[in-house]
Amino acid sequence: MADEEKGPGVKADFVDWRGRPCHANKSGGVMAAAFILVAQAFEGMALIAVQNNLITYLYTDMHFSVAKSANAVTTFVGTAYLLSLAGGFMTDSFLNRFKTMSIFSAVELAGYMLLTAQAYFRSLKPHKCSTNECHEAHGVQIAVMLLALYLIATGCGFMKSNLMAHGADQFDQKIPLQKKLMFNFFNWAYFGLSSGSVVALTLLVWVQDNVGRFWGFGISAAAMFIAFLTLVSGKCLYRNKIPRGSPLTRILQVLVAAFRNRKSQLLEQENKTSLQLSTQLG
Repeated sequence: MADEEKGPGVKADFVDWRGRPCHANKSGGVMAAAFILVAQAFEGMALIAVQNNLITYLYTDMHFSVAKSANAVTTFVGTAYLLSLAGGFMTDSFLNRFKTMSIFSAVELAGYMLLTAQAYFRSLKPHKCSTNECHEAHGVQIAVMLLALYLIATGCGFMKSNLMAHGADQFDQKIPLQKKLMFNFFNWAYFGLSSGSVVALTLLVWVQDNVGRFWGFGISAAAMFIAFLTLVSGKCLYRNKIPRGSPLTRILQVLVAAFRNRKSQLLEQENKTSLQLSTQLG
C-alpha cells in the first residue's frame, strides 16, 4: 500500500540507494531536495538556451529555410513533450526516478556535446554562404544535427517527467513540517527554473549570436554536466519510490480484455434472448 509503514517512520514504498527501507527522518528532506533544485535549474538553463535560438541556428548555420527551421524546432519540442509520457511510464513500471534521470541526463548531456562538436568542426556544417551560392546542410551534417537534437529531446523528456516528482518524494506529507517544506520546494523549483531561463535567454543567447555557436553550445553542455553531476551527487540522500506499475498498463489490460471478449459477450446475450423467446413460446 502506498503509505503503509513497516515500523515507526519507516516507509514501505520507499528505499534508499542500497535498496533498504527508508526512515522518514533519516532520508530525503531539504538536503536531498537541494540537489534536485540545482539540477533542475542548470538543466533548464541548458535546454532553453538551445531551444529558443534553434531556429536562428538552423537558418544561419545549417542554411535551412525559415519554414523548414520552424518545422524542425516544433518537431523537436513536440518530441520532448511526448517522451515525458514515456518517462513517467518507465518510472512507474520499471526503474525508480533516480535511475531513470541518471541515465537520461547522461543522454541529454551527450546531445549537447555532439551539438557543440558540430559547431566546432567545419566538416560537420555547410560552408558559409557566398554571393553566388548557399548550400543547405546535407548527409552526415544533417545526421549529426538530428542525432544531437533528438538525444537532447529524449533526455529532456525523461528528465522533465521525473524531476519535480522526485523532489516531492523527499518529503513525507504525514509529517506537518515536511508537508510545509514540500510546498516550499515547489516554490523554489519554480524560482530556480525561472532564474535559469533568464540566464539562458540573455547571457547564453547573446554568447551564441555574438561570440560563437561553439561557445554558446559549450556553455549549455557545461550547464548540463553540472546538472548531471549535482543529481548523482545526492544519490546517498535520496528517498526512492519503488515502481509499482503504471495505471496505463492496467487500463490497456482492461481494454484488451474487453476487445477479446466482445464476441463471447454477444453470444451470451443472444443465448439469453433465445432462451427467453423459447420460454415465452413454450
